[in-house]
Amino acid sequence: MKKTLKRGLCLVLAMVLAMAMGITALAACVHEAHHQTLRQVSGYRYYSSSQCEAEYEVTWTCKNCGQKFIKGTVSLGSEHVGGAVYSSSCNGSMQTWWRNCSRCNHGFSELHRCPKAPHSGSCTALPCVVPPETVKK
Repeated sequence: MKKTLKRGLCLVLAMVLAMAMGITALAACVHEAHHQTLRQVSGYRYYSSSQCEAEYEVTWTCKNCGQKFIKGTVSLGSEHVGGAVYSSSCNGSMQTWWRNCSRCNHGFSELHRCPKAPHSGSCTALPCVVPPETVKK
């Protein structure tokens, strides 16, 4: 019984020492950032007339000990990304195309040189022409 108890105490003591040494080694590590990753944690929202932004969580792994760290969150901007043109107009030389950002749904315009320029009257080269309403008989 004494032998078993002695061996058990030695085993527990060895485990405690190993854990203490591991914690000390981890605490003594001079952490060097390695393999930084970004994970999007919020949806895009309007930021300015040309940009929207989203929040990202920044994490990295220590090059020396492999421990993972959360650096925090950062806001990253992106230019508005347009979906289909929903409206357009032309002044005879330049066309204005209206789109909604597919990320934040903000409406924005783009200017494009008219391929039929210069011209007067209606433009036949618009990407989105709303047909006139027809009267039902």
